[in-house]
Amino acid sequence: MTNIMVDSTALGALTIAVLLEGSVILGLLVSILSEDRRFWPPGNVSWKFWYYWGGSAITFAALAVVGYLDAGSFVFTTRLWDWIGTVLLVLGTGFAGWSGYLFRTRESFGLAGELHTGGPYRYSRNPQYVGMVGIFTGIALIVNATLLFVGFLPVFVWLWLLPRAEEPWLRDQFGEEYEAYRESVPRFLGIRSLK
Repeated sequence: MTNIMVDSTALGALTIAVLLEGSVILGLLVSILSEDRRFWPPGNVSWKFWYYWGGSAITFAALAVVGYLDAGSFVFTTRLWDWIGTVLLVLGTGFAGWSGYLFRTRESFGLAGELHTGGPYRYSRNPQYVGMVGIFTGIALIVNATLLFVGFLPVFVWLWLLPRAEEPWLRDQFGEEYEAYRESVPRFLGIRSLK
């Protein structure tokens, strides 16, 4: 009886997370396809700002419930996966933390600010997103929950779409300075990151 309760609660939390992830992904696709109907970045505090960040908070709270209730249900059963997950979590947290420290909170929330090109932004135009991929992958390996893996798949699509939605806005904000930066630094990580 308890397993059925846990499974239905985890499935309910997963459903909430996936529905919210889907709505944010849809908003990002609209932003990419139509600059006149931009959802992300909001640029200022508006309903888009609150929807994005409120939806994000609920999504990740729901995924935390999923991970807690479904922990240990997937295929990564050896300690090696825990170590790999821990390394990815630490590296991801370090990279995202370093870039977040240099970014002001306002800019991290998608509001107008300055163009950053130093620190981790020398290696990636989106080091916070690179770090988040490490964080989420590390958590997924450590928690080893089947439903959490399912819930994290849309998160990776979300992180892949975010910079594509931001780039036209950044081009509008910073013009040629952003274009020169975009040409010299990869979107995520790549060969140009090593130079």
